[in-house]
This record gives sequence, C-alpha cells and structure tokens, in this order.
Amino acid sequence: MPATVSRKLVESFHDALASGDATRIAAFVADDVDWLLVGPVDFMHFCGQRRTRAEVFELFHRLIPDVLDIAAYDYEYVLIDQDRVASLARLTATQRSTRRVISYRFATFMRFRDDEIIEYRTVTDTLDAVEQMLGRHVDLSAA
Repeated sequence: MPATVSRKLVESFHDALASGDATRIAAFVADDVDWLLVGPVDFMHFCGQRRTRAEVFELFHRLIPDVLDIAAYDYEYVLIDQDRVASLARLTATQRSTRRVISYRFATFMRFRDDEIIEYRTVTDTLDAVEQMLGRHVDLSAA
C-alpha cells in the first residue's frame, strides 16, 4: 500500500506554485518525474511533456514566465487519496504579449513517492484559455 501524502505537503507545493519560484517548485519534484501539461501548444508553448526535475525547473523559470505573469492559483477542490492528489483550480495571470488579464480553470492529478511528485497531469479548459488569449470568441460552427 502506498504511503499517504500529507495535506500539509500538498499545501506547501501549492504555495510554491503560487510563489512562481522555480527553485521552490522543483524541490517537490522527483528526478525522474513524468510531468504533462495538456493544452494548446500554439498559444501556450509551455504545454507538453517533461521528464526530469531540470525540465520542470526550466518550465517555471523561463517557459511559463515568457507567456504569463501568474497572479494567483485558486484551488476550489483538493482531494487526497493515499499517494494521489486531484484538484480543480483557477489560474489568473496577465498575458505578457498583450497585457490582457486571463483567468481559466484547470484540473491537476498528481502522484507522490517519498514526498516527491513522480507524476503530474494538468488538463486546461483550453477553449476558454485560447479565447481569452486571442481576445475574441472562437467560432467552432465550421468544425
């Protein structure tokens, strides 16, 4: 049976995310992490797969800040079941290229081993995020 991750550890990780400090965030990540941000790579080039702590550090140190100035992560739900954590949250940020304030929901699924994240999945409300980043409604009627 896997060890249960503590709520305090999960909250500390969420605090690290909110800080935007890549060093603090990477401290929670295993060397051999499987990290995936599912989202529209054309608009958010930081989406995609990462396989090492160093790649996750680069994600928060350079890739995300190139696109967004993150103001807040607001967690609506956080569920912990042994070594697994699921959450629903809202990200609020300013898009660097346009200075547009955007806010969209995302769901995160994590798995821990020895108090480190070994698996991380984020699924973003991509249509909402893209429409906000474009500053207009996306017409899907032709699709």
